[in-house]
Amino acid sequence: MDLIELNNVTKRFGDNMVAIDNVSLSVKEGEILTLLGPSGCGKTTTLRAIAGLETITEGKITLKGQLIAAPEKGVFVPPELRDLGMVFQSYALWPHMSISQNIALGLKVKKLDRETIEKRVAESLALVGLSDFGDRSPSNLSGGQQQRVALARAVALRPKCVLFDEPLSNLDLLLREQMRVELRRLVKDLGITAIYVTHDQPEALVISDTLVVMSRGKVQQVGHPVDVYRNPANLFSAEFLGGVNTLSLASTQSEGPAVRLESGALFQRAGAHVFDPSSHVLAFRPESLIPAGEGSGVPNLIEGTVSEVAFLGTQTEVRFRSGNDDLMARIHGYFSADVGDAVRFAIEPEDVMILDKTSALA
Repeated sequence: MDLIELNNVTKRFGDNMVAIDNVSLSVKEGEILTLLGPSGCGKTTTLRAIAGLETITEGKITLKGQLIAAPEKGVFVPPELRDLGMVFQSYALWPHMSISQNIALGLKVKKLDRETIEKRVAESLALVGLSDFGDRSPSNLSGGQQQRVALARAVALRPKCVLFDEPLSNLDLLLREQMRVELRRLVKDLGITAIYVTHDQPEALVISDTLVVMSRGKVQQVGHPVDVYRNPANLFSAEFLGGVNTLSLASTQSEGPAVRLESGALFQRAGAHVFDPSSHVLAFRPESLIPAGEGSGVPNLIEGTVSEVAFLGTQTEVRFRSGNDDLMARIHGYFSADVGDAVRFAIEPEDVMILDKTSALA
Protein backbone atom coordinates (compact mmCIF):
# COMPACT_ATOMS: atom_id res chain seq x y z
CA MET A 1 0.00 0.00 0.00
CA ASP A 2 1.27 3.49 -0.87
CA LEU A 3 1.86 5.63 2.20
CA ILE A 4 2.95 8.84 0.46
CA GLU A 5 2.21 9.96 -3.09
CA LEU A 6 3.51 12.91 -5.06
CA ASN A 7 1.50 13.74 -8.17
CA ASN A 8 2.96 16.19 -10.71
CA VAL A 9 4.68 18.20 -7.98
CA THR A 10 6.49 21.37 -9.05
CA LYS A 11 8.33 23.87 -6.87
CA ARG A 12 9.48 27.21 -8.27
CA PHE A 13 11.61 29.84 -6.58
CA GLY A 14 10.88 33.13 -8.31
CA ASP A 15 10.21 33.22 -12.03
CA ASN A 16 13.24 31.35 -13.34
CA MET A 17 14.32 28.64 -10.88
CA VAL A 18 12.49 25.32 -10.96
CA ALA A 19 13.71 23.16 -8.04
CA ILE A 20 11.20 20.33 -8.54
CA ASP A 21 9.92 19.77 -12.06
CA ASN A 22 6.66 17.79 -12.38
CA VAL A 23 7.73 14.96 -10.06
CA SER A 24 5.46 11.97 -9.43
CA LEU A 25 6.47 9.32 -6.87
CA SER A 26 4.90 6.81 -4.51
CA VAL A 27 6.36 5.49 -1.26
CA LYS A 28 5.10 2.11 -0.06
CA GLU A 29 4.57 1.32 3.60
CA GLY A 30 7.67 -0.26 5.17
CA GLU A 31 10.08 0.59 2.35
CA ILE A 32 13.19 2.76 2.30
CA LEU A 33 13.01 5.06 -0.72
CA THR A 34 16.16 7.04 -1.51
CA LEU A 35 16.38 10.28 -3.47
CA LEU A 36 19.83 10.30 -5.08
CA GLY A 37 21.47 13.00 -7.13
CA PRO A 38 24.10 15.76 -7.23
CA SER A 39 23.82 19.03 -5.33
CA GLY A 40 21.05 21.18 -6.74
CA CYS A 41 19.11 18.29 -8.30
CA GLY A 42 15.99 18.90 -6.17
CA LYS A 43 16.21 15.95 -3.79
CA THR A 44 16.34 17.96 -0.55
CA THR A 45 13.64 20.35 -1.77
CA THR A 46 11.45 17.32 -2.50
CA LEU A 47 12.04 15.99 1.01
CA ARG A 48 11.27 19.39 2.53
CA ALA A 49 8.07 19.61 0.48
CA ILE A 50 6.95 16.24 1.90
CA ALA A 51 7.83 17.43 5.41
CA GLY A 52 5.91 20.67 4.95
CA LEU A 53 9.03 22.82 5.28
CA GLU A 54 8.52 24.04 1.70
CA THR A 55 5.27 24.89 -0.03
CA ILE A 56 4.78 23.47 -3.51
CA THR A 57 3.79 25.54 -6.54
CA GLU A 58 1.77 22.89 -8.38
CA GLY A 59 0.58 19.31 -7.96
CA LYS A 60 -0.44 17.48 -4.81
CA ILE A 61 1.01 15.36 -2.00
CA THR A 62 -1.04 12.76 -0.12
CA LEU A 63 -0.30 10.90 3.12
CA LYS A 64 -2.32 7.70 3.59
CA GLY A 65 -4.76 8.95 0.99
CA GLN A 66 -5.28 12.33 2.67
CA LEU A 67 -4.21 15.55 0.95
CA ILE A 68 -1.46 17.36 2.85
CA ALA A 69 -0.43 19.75 0.07
CA ALA A 70 -2.45 20.90 -2.94
CA PRO A 71 -2.05 24.61 -3.77
CA GLU A 72 -4.76 24.58 -6.43
CA LYS A 73 -7.23 23.49 -3.73
CA GLY A 74 -5.76 25.71 -1.03
CA VAL A 75 -4.61 22.72 1.05
CA PHE A 76 -1.48 22.93 3.19
CA VAL A 77 -1.14 20.82 6.33
CA PRO A 78 1.58 22.32 8.58
CA PRO A 79 4.65 20.19 9.41
CA GLU A 80 3.67 19.47 13.01
CA LEU A 81 0.38 17.91 11.87
CA ARG A 82 1.81 15.62 9.17
CA ASP A 83 2.93 12.89 11.59
CA LEU A 84 6.38 12.65 10.01
CA GLY A 85 9.74 12.29 11.78
CA MET A 86 12.92 13.99 10.59
CA VAL A 87 16.60 13.13 11.02
CA PHE A 88 18.85 16.01 9.97
CA GLN A 89 22.40 16.12 8.65
CA SER A 90 23.52 18.05 11.74
CA TYR A 91 21.67 15.71 14.19
CA ALA A 92 20.08 18.89 15.75
CA LEU A 93 20.55 17.71 19.34
CA TRP A 94 20.25 20.31 22.10
CA PRO A 95 23.71 20.47 23.74
CA HIS A 96 22.40 21.62 27.16
CA MET A 97 20.01 18.66 27.43
CA SER A 98 20.72 15.05 28.26
CA ILE A 99 20.07 12.36 25.67
CA SER A 100 16.81 11.38 27.39
CA GLN A 101 15.69 15.01 27.52
CA ASN A 102 16.43 15.44 23.81
CA ILE A 103 14.25 12.44 22.98
CA ALA A 104 11.50 13.52 25.38
CA LEU A 105 11.19 17.06 24.03
CA GLY A 106 8.92 16.25 21.10
CA LEU A 107 6.77 14.02 23.29
CA LYS A 108 6.29 16.90 25.74
CA VAL A 109 5.26 19.19 22.89
CA LYS A 110 2.60 16.60 22.07
CA LYS A 111 1.49 16.88 25.71
CA LEU A 112 1.84 13.16 26.47
CA ASP A 113 1.73 12.17 30.13
CA ARG A 114 4.94 11.66 32.10
CA GLU A 115 4.64 7.86 32.32
CA THR A 116 4.14 7.51 28.55
CA ILE A 117 7.09 9.82 27.86
CA GLU A 118 9.43 7.86 30.14
CA LYS A 119 8.31 4.58 28.54
CA ARG A 120 8.77 5.90 24.99
CA VAL A 121 12.23 7.31 25.78
CA ALA A 122 13.37 4.02 27.31
CA GLU A 123 11.98 1.99 24.38
CA SER A 124 13.57 4.27 21.80
CA LEU A 125 16.99 4.16 23.47
CA ALA A 126 16.79 0.37 23.65
CA LEU A 127 15.88 0.12 19.96
CA VAL A 128 19.05 1.97 18.95
CA GLY A 129 21.25 0.20 21.48
CA LEU A 130 21.81 3.18 23.79
CA SER A 131 19.87 2.19 26.92
CA ASP A 132 22.75 3.17 29.23
CA PHE A 133 23.34 6.57 27.62
CA GLY A 134 20.20 8.47 28.67
CA ASP A 135 21.94 10.68 31.24
CA ARG A 136 24.85 11.66 29.01
CA SER A 137 25.09 14.90 27.05
CA PRO A 138 25.43 14.88 23.23
CA SER A 139 29.02 16.15 23.49
CA ASN A 140 30.02 12.91 25.22
CA LEU A 141 28.82 10.75 22.32
CA SER A 142 30.53 9.83 19.06
CA GLY A 143 29.09 10.97 15.75
CA GLY A 144 27.54 7.56 15.14
CA GLN A 145 25.96 7.52 18.60
CA GLN A 146 24.56 11.02 18.09
CA GLN A 147 23.01 9.88 14.82
CA ARG A 148 21.34 6.98 16.61
CA VAL A 149 19.97 9.41 19.21
CA ALA A 150 18.51 11.52 16.38
CA LEU A 151 16.82 8.38 15.04
CA ALA A 152 15.56 7.44 18.53
CA ARG A 153 14.06 10.91 18.91
CA ALA A 154 12.29 10.57 15.57
CA VAL A 155 10.83 7.10 16.20
CA ALA A 156 9.73 7.99 19.75
CA LEU A 157 7.00 10.09 18.15
CA ARG A 158 5.67 6.99 16.33
CA PRO A 159 5.58 8.79 12.96
CA LYS A 160 4.06 7.35 9.81
CA CYS A 161 7.37 7.94 8.03
CA VAL A 162 10.88 9.15 8.94
CA LEU A 163 12.63 11.57 6.59
CA PHE A 164 16.45 11.44 6.49
CA ASP A 165 18.34 14.44 5.08
CA GLU A 166 21.96 13.43 4.34
CA PRO A 167 22.21 11.90 7.85
CA LEU A 168 25.70 10.38 7.49
CA SER A 169 27.52 13.13 5.62
CA ASN A 170 29.21 14.52 8.75
CA LEU A 171 30.80 11.18 9.66
CA ASP A 172 34.25 9.99 8.64
CA LEU A 173 34.48 7.40 5.86
CA LEU A 174 34.88 4.27 8.01
CA LEU A 175 32.06 5.22 10.39
CA ARG A 176 29.84 6.19 7.47
CA GLU A 177 30.34 2.74 5.91
CA GLN A 178 29.44 1.08 9.22
CA MET A 179 26.46 3.35 9.89
CA ARG A 180 24.80 2.89 6.51
CA VAL A 181 24.50 -0.85 7.19
CA GLU A 182 23.43 -0.27 10.79
CA LEU A 183 20.92 2.41 9.82
CA ARG A 184 19.22 0.13 7.31
CA ARG A 185 19.06 -2.66 9.89
CA LEU A 186 17.57 -0.32 12.50
CA VAL A 187 14.94 1.06 10.13
CA LYS A 188 13.96 -2.45 9.04
CA ASP A 189 13.89 -3.77 12.63
CA LEU A 190 11.65 -0.87 13.61
CA GLY A 191 9.35 -1.61 10.67
CA ILE A 192 9.10 2.05 9.71
CA THR A 193 8.82 3.72 6.32
CA ALA A 194 11.72 5.99 5.38
CA ILE A 195 12.57 8.55 2.71
CA TYR A 196 16.32 9.04 2.52
CA VAL A 197 18.24 11.82 0.76
CA THR A 198 21.89 11.41 -0.23
CA HIS A 199 24.41 12.25 -2.94
CA ASP A 200 26.57 9.26 -1.95
CA GLN A 201 26.14 6.43 -4.48
CA PRO A 202 27.40 3.46 -2.38
CA GLU A 203 25.28 4.67 0.54
CA ALA A 204 22.19 4.75 -1.68
CA LEU A 205 22.86 1.26 -3.03
CA VAL A 206 23.26 -0.22 0.48
CA ILE A 207 20.32 1.50 2.18
CA SER A 208 17.56 1.56 -0.44
CA ASP A 209 14.66 -0.68 -1.33
CA THR A 210 13.73 1.78 -4.07
CA LEU A 211 16.15 4.21 -5.67
CA VAL A 212 15.09 7.48 -7.31
CA VAL A 213 17.78 9.17 -9.42
CA MET A 214 17.22 12.91 -9.87
CA SER A 215 18.79 15.61 -12.03
CA ARG A 216 17.77 19.24 -12.53
CA GLY A 217 14.55 18.77 -10.59
CA LYS A 218 13.44 15.81 -12.71
CA VAL A 219 13.21 12.11 -11.91
CA GLN A 220 15.55 10.25 -14.24
CA GLN A 221 14.90 6.69 -13.06
CA VAL A 222 13.05 4.76 -10.35
CA GLY A 223 13.72 1.13 -9.43
CA HIS A 224 15.45 -1.41 -7.23
CA PRO A 225 19.12 -0.41 -6.75
CA VAL A 226 20.38 -3.49 -8.64
CA ASP A 227 18.08 -2.78 -11.60
CA VAL A 228 19.04 0.90 -11.72
CA TYR A 229 22.74 0.02 -11.68
CA ARG A 230 22.55 -2.80 -14.22
CA ASN A 231 20.01 -1.17 -16.53
CA PRO A 232 20.43 2.62 -16.36
CA ALA A 233 17.67 4.53 -18.11
CA ASN A 234 20.05 7.06 -19.65
CA LEU A 235 23.62 8.30 -19.64
CA PHE A 236 23.10 10.52 -16.59
CA SER A 237 21.89 7.61 -14.42
CA ALA A 238 24.80 5.46 -15.57
CA GLU A 239 27.43 8.15 -15.01
CA PHE A 240 26.14 9.25 -11.62
CA LEU A 241 25.64 5.73 -10.29
CA GLY A 242 28.97 3.99 -10.72
CA GLY A 243 30.39 5.66 -13.80
CA VAL A 244 30.69 4.41 -17.38
CA ASN A 245 33.01 4.50 -20.34
CA THR A 246 31.45 5.87 -23.52
CA LEU A 247 32.31 5.53 -27.21
CA SER A 248 30.78 7.57 -30.02
CA LEU A 249 28.56 5.80 -32.54
CA ALA A 250 28.68 5.94 -36.31
CA SER A 251 25.94 8.06 -37.89
CA THR A 252 24.25 5.02 -39.48
CA GLN A 253 23.44 1.73 -37.78
CA SER A 254 21.92 -1.62 -38.73
CA GLU A 255 19.01 -3.07 -36.74
CA GLY A 256 20.96 -6.13 -35.61
CA PRO A 257 23.05 -6.71 -32.49
CA ALA A 258 26.26 -5.42 -34.09
CA VAL A 259 26.88 -1.74 -33.34
CA ARG A 260 29.27 0.34 -35.45
CA LEU A 261 31.42 2.90 -33.66
CA GLU A 262 32.54 6.24 -35.04
CA SER A 263 36.03 4.71 -35.31
CA GLY A 264 34.62 2.07 -37.69
CA ALA A 265 34.95 -0.84 -35.23
CA LEU A 266 32.01 -3.19 -34.60
CA PHE A 267 30.77 -4.08 -31.11
CA GLN A 268 28.43 -6.95 -30.36
CA ARG A 269 25.59 -6.38 -27.86
CA ALA A 270 23.01 -8.70 -26.33
CA GLY A 271 19.93 -6.81 -27.55
CA ALA A 272 18.93 -5.46 -30.94
CA HIS A 273 16.64 -2.50 -30.21
CA VAL A 274 16.64 0.36 -32.72
CA PHE A 275 18.11 3.69 -31.58
CA ASP A 276 19.06 7.10 -32.94
CA PRO A 277 22.89 7.20 -33.08
CA SER A 278 22.90 11.01 -32.94
CA SER A 279 21.36 11.01 -29.44
CA HIS A 280 22.89 7.81 -28.03
CA VAL A 281 26.32 6.48 -27.09
CA LEU A 282 27.78 3.03 -26.57
CA ALA A 283 28.67 2.55 -22.90
CA PHE A 284 30.08 -0.05 -20.52
CA ARG A 285 30.96 -0.12 -16.84
CA PRO A 286 34.68 0.02 -15.90
CA GLU A 287 34.39 -3.34 -14.11
CA SER A 288 33.10 -4.92 -17.35
CA LEU A 289 36.56 -4.68 -18.91
CA ILE A 290 38.36 -8.03 -18.66
CA PRO A 291 42.14 -8.26 -19.24
CA ALA A 292 42.51 -10.25 -22.45
CA GLY A 293 45.44 -11.95 -24.15
CA GLU A 294 45.89 -12.61 -27.83
CA GLY A 295 43.28 -14.86 -29.38
CA SER A 296 40.55 -14.07 -26.84
CA GLY A 297 37.21 -15.67 -27.69
CA VAL A 298 35.22 -12.64 -26.52
CA PRO A 299 33.88 -10.73 -29.56
CA ASN A 300 34.49 -7.20 -28.23
CA LEU A 301 38.13 -6.24 -27.81
CA ILE A 302 39.61 -2.84 -27.10
CA GLU A 303 43.31 -1.92 -27.01
CA GLY A 304 45.11 1.10 -25.64
CA THR A 305 48.07 2.59 -23.83
CA VAL A 306 48.14 2.99 -20.04
CA SER A 307 48.09 6.60 -18.83
CA GLU A 308 47.52 6.04 -15.09
CA VAL A 309 47.37 3.16 -12.59
CA ALA A 310 45.86 3.36 -9.10
CA PHE A 311 45.93 0.35 -6.75
CA LEU A 312 43.09 0.72 -4.21
CA GLY A 313 43.53 -2.51 -2.22
CA THR A 314 40.48 -4.44 -3.33
CA GLN A 315 40.81 -3.26 -6.93
CA THR A 316 43.06 -1.55 -9.44
CA GLU A 317 41.89 1.32 -11.63
CA VAL A 318 43.68 1.47 -14.97
CA ARG A 319 43.17 4.54 -17.14
CA PHE A 320 44.21 4.12 -20.74
CA ARG A 321 44.02 5.87 -24.09
CA SER A 322 42.37 4.05 -26.97
CA GLY A 323 42.42 6.07 -30.20
CA ASN A 324 40.84 9.40 -29.26
CA ASP A 325 39.09 8.05 -26.15
CA ASP A 326 40.19 8.09 -22.51
CA LEU A 327 38.80 4.98 -20.79
CA MET A 328 39.06 3.26 -17.42
CA ALA A 329 39.11 -0.37 -16.34
CA ARG A 330 38.29 -1.37 -12.77
CA ILE A 331 39.95 -4.72 -12.10
CA HIS A 332 39.44 -6.83 -9.00
CA GLY A 333 42.60 -7.15 -6.91
CA TYR A 334 46.05 -6.14 -8.12
CA PHE A 335 46.76 -5.59 -11.80
CA SER A 336 50.35 -5.15 -12.88
CA ALA A 337 50.78 -2.34 -15.41
CA ASP A 338 52.94 0.74 -15.86
CA VAL A 339 52.32 4.02 -17.62
CA GLY A 340 53.02 3.55 -21.33
CA ASP A 341 52.25 -0.20 -21.36
CA ALA A 342 50.00 -1.60 -24.06
CA VAL A 343 46.81 -3.16 -22.67
CA ARG A 344 44.04 -5.24 -24.20
CA PHE A 345 40.58 -5.76 -22.71
CA ALA A 346 37.53 -7.80 -23.60
CA ILE A 347 33.88 -6.82 -23.05
CA GLU A 348 31.05 -9.35 -23.02
CA PRO A 349 28.09 -8.44 -25.30
CA GLU A 350 25.66 -8.43 -22.35
CA ASP A 351 27.75 -5.67 -20.72
CA VAL A 352 27.43 -3.35 -23.71
CA MET A 353 24.79 -0.63 -23.27
CA ILE A 354 23.28 1.88 -25.69
CA LEU A 355 22.32 4.93 -23.63
CA ASP A 356 20.39 8.11 -24.37
CA LYS A 357 22.71 11.05 -23.74
CA THR A 358 20.04 13.76 -24.12
CA SER A 359 17.03 12.73 -21.97
CA ALA A 360 18.56 13.99 -18.71
CA LEU A 361 18.89 17.45 -20.23
CA ALA A 362 15.32 17.69 -21.49
